[in-house]
Amino acid sequence: MDGVEHQRDELTERIADGMSRITELDQAHQAMAARYAQLSHELAETNRGVVALYAELDEQSRRLAALAETTLEVNQAATYGDLLEAAVAGAARMFGAPALASACRPDGARLVAVARADGAPPSAGPWTGPPPPGIANTKVGAVIRSELAARWATLLPDLPGEAVSVAAVRVRETRPPGFIAVGVSDLDGDDAHVLRQLAQAMALAIEAMRVHDEERQVALTVQRSLLPRELPETPGFDVSVRYVPASSQAEIGGDFYELAMIDGQLVVAIGDVVGHSLHAATVMGELRHALRAYVIEGHGPAAVLWQLNRLMVRLLPDEIATVCLLTVDQGTGRVRAANGGHLPPLVIFDGKAQPVEVAGPLLGVEVDRPDDVVFDLPSGAILVLLTDGLVERYDRSFDAGLGLVLDAATAVADDLEAFADRLLAAADAETSEDDIALVVLRRR
Repeated sequence: MDGVEHQRDELTERIADGMSRITELDQAHQAMAARYAQLSHELAETNRGVVALYAELDEQSRRLAALAETTLEVNQAATYGDLLEAAVAGAARMFGAPALASACRPDGARLVAVARADGAPPSAGPWTGPPPPGIANTKVGAVIRSELAARWATLLPDLPGEAVSVAAVRVRETRPPGFIAVGVSDLDGDDAHVLRQLAQAMALAIEAMRVHDEERQVALTVQRSLLPRELPETPGFDVSVRYVPASSQAEIGGDFYELAMIDGQLVVAIGDVVGHSLHAATVMGELRHALRAYVIEGHGPAAVLWQLNRLMVRLLPDEIATVCLLTVDQGTGRVRAANGGHLPPLVIFDGKAQPVEVAGPLLGVEVDRPDDVVFDLPSGAILVLLTDGLVERYDRSFDAGLGLVLDAATAVADDLEAFADRLLAAADAETSEDDIALVVLRRR
């Protein structure tokens, strides 16, 4: 019996040990399950964080790409209004909210452009009403600040939040500030940087456009001062002249004309110095005054051009110019003409417009030059001298442009001023990328 009891006790002890092991294994399993659940939760949170990070990086990349695109559009703008519209459209795209951009023209007039978040095309116009609070006190540099939306409600319609983020930039102490406002509050550091960069790009583009306009105005003033200040008395002839500067996006050129009564004969000249700059305008002035001096010395047109060419070769070796010079006898209408690489003059008579066959090499080149060409200008005939800006355009051939002028020239008007205007209008002179000089002479 003792042996049986001993075996039973030993079996009971083993069963108890097994149950204890099972309990321990169950507890370990539960701990592992809990740890697995914790790790799964942490992994899910990590995955969500990675997805959010990628989404944030993707959004930031999108905004940076939009910033680069908008900066390019801003710097390609041709007018102040176009520039503001490009800036404000980019801001609305980047931040998905209404946006406003404003800056001043050189004349002090402030412009503003507003864009809605729905992608509708923005429009620029004059600023009306008082300036936004605090903008006028902006110091040199760029600043980002948040302002109450209520202060901007009349300027930015349909604001989604209670605040507006404003980036204000002043390039110089003497320049009024420009600014961009977007209907977004609580910008983070990256978004604030993007808005600041956009406002700085707009302000610098405005400054570059302003400097270009100021320099062009100075050059244009110099150029106009080198042209004849008034027309001489021309007995027996009606005269009309025009000088049209290149469009506001282009630099000035070296086109010029001359009209003077010297020793009883009418001297008519037109020319163009190669290049578009203040330097070209000053060279033009030198040639015009030298031309007058050589005519006063008694030289004929061909001799005058020979002297001008000699002057350029010796003193202006890097310059090239074209000049067409004519002298007209008051009594007989006899014309002596010489050409240095310029467009030939046109004679309009009896309903026909024909170029005069007078040619010659450019000035600034040491080659032989032809003698004067002589022809008679009948009573009632019109003589037209023009520069290539009237006929040459990037969007049409030279022959097409000349054809437009010839077609317009055949319809002669009693009013010579109206006739000159019609020639300019026919060739769309206001949008020319080159300056234009035009002389119209009619023998009575």
